[in-house]
Amino acid sequence: MSDTKFLADQMEFFEKHSSVFEDTEENKLEYSPIYESYVYILESVIDSKLNEKFQPSETEAFYKSFKDNLKTYEEINADVLDTLYGFIDFDKFKARMIQFKNTLTSDSSSTAASADSSNLGLKDTS
Repeated sequence: MSDTKFLADQMEFFEKHSSVFEDTEENKLEYSPIYESYVYILESVIDSKLNEKFQPSETEAFYKSFKDNLKTYEEINADVLDTLYGFIDFDKFKARMIQFKNTLTSDSSSTAASADSSNLGLKDTS
């Protein structure tokens, strides 16, 4: 999930939708379709990357066995799993959206400098 294009697309998504989010306990109904759209985009990126490197049968087998092999994947690279789960956890998603929104509004004169992906816990490790 460190692809430069993905990070740019993610920043664009956050810019487009972050204004809807508010730092309150209550979750608005309008958060759901935004979150679902975000998860769909992530799933599409993951699926596309897997299909670039593996045969469809291998990708399907990976998906089917993922849950059963979770412990093994954690041993191989726990950070990647934490990142992936962080992407699909609604509370973390909402917190990132609010953080992004606050970053944009806190210093509108230097938006580009202060609203970069590193401030959101998103990093380009490619």
